[in-house]
Amino acid sequence: DRLDDVIARVELQPLLADVIELLVEAVRLKPERRPDPTEAGGEADPALSRPASGHARAAGADERGPVIGTYPEWDREAGIERPAWTTVRDAAVPAGDPHSIDALVASRPELRDWVARMLRRSRIGRPSRLRRQPEGPDLDLDAAIATEIDRRMDEAPDLRVYRTTVRRHRDAAVTILLDCSESMRVGVPGLAATALDVQRHAVALVAEAMRAVGDPLALRAFASAGREDVRLLRIKDFDEPWREAAKARLAGIAPGLSTRIGAALRHAGAEMAALPNHRRLILVLTDGEASDIDVSDPLDLVEDARRVSRALKFRGIDVFGVTLG
Repeated sequence: DRLDDVIARVELQPLLADVIELLVEAVRLKPERRPDPTEAGGEADPALSRPASGHARAAGADERGPVIGTYPEWDREAGIERPAWTTVRDAAVPAGDPHSIDALVASRPELRDWVARMLRRSRIGRPSRLRRQPEGPDLDLDAAIATEIDRRMDEAPDLRVYRTTVRRHRDAAVTILLDCSESMRVGVPGLAATALDVQRHAVALVAEAMRAVGDPLALRAFASAGREDVRLLRIKDFDEPWREAAKARLAGIAPGLSTRIGAALRHAGAEMAALPNHRRLILVLTDGEASDIDVSDPLDLVEDARRVSRALKFRGIDVFGVTLG
C-alpha cells in the first residue's frame, strides 16, 4: 500500500481528540500569585526552586550539532539534582518532500476540518472584564451604587449593574515535542506505517489548524545518545510560517537513538519562559519509553521528566504527554 493510503486508515481521531482537548482544557485563569511550596511547613522541591533555563556555552559544531544549552538532571538514587549534567545540541534536520505533508493533510479532509473547528471554538486568551452589563454572574458594585443614588434622587436608574469576564482575543503559544527515537520505528499493528508516521500526520493536522487561527506554534523533535548528546531538531520556530521549509523538515525526520525526555523538556521550557503569552503549553508526543545508553534504570529518566513537568507548571507552563500504544 502507498503510505498516504495507509495513513488514511490509521485511527488518528482519538490521538487528535486528546491533543485538542488538552489545548481547550489548558484555558484557565492564571493566578495572581502561585503558592509557595515552603508554606505550611513544607520543604521546597529543588526542581521548583531553581530556574529551568539552560546555560549556553561556546562549542564548535560537529556531527552532533552545536551546543545550545546545558541543563541539570535529577539523580533518583542519590536524591539530588546534578547541575549542568546534560547537553542539548542543535542537530541538523534532513529535508524531505513538503508535498508529502500536504498529501497527509488532504487525505483526511473531514479530520482536518474537525481539528480546525475545535481550535477556532477554544477560547485561549487573556480575560477581559466587562462592567455595567444588563446581566452577568457578578454584581458591579460601582454601577449598583450609582443606580441607588439615581433612584434616591428620583432619576431614571441605569439597570446595567452586572459584570462578566470574556476572552476576546487569543493569546496562547504552543510547543509540540515530537519523539523521534528508535522506538518510534515500531509499526502500527495491522498497518504498514510506523508510530512516527502516525505522529507526523497528527502534527501536520494540528499545525495546519493553528496556522489558520494564528496561534504561535513551535515544532521540535528530539532524540539522544547519552547525556552529552541530546539532539533537538528544529522543525518550526514560533515566528516561522507553516510553509514548505517547515513541512520539508517534518517530512525529513527519521527514527533513531534514545529518549531523554527531561532534557528536551527543559530546553523547550526555557524557550517558552521568554514568551509574553498568557497561556503557554508544551505537548509531548511519545511512546513514553524513556531510555538512554548511559542510564541503567529507565525510572531515573521518568522521575526526572516528572520533576521537570512540575517545575514548568510552577512557572506557568503547562506540560501534557500524548502517547501511542
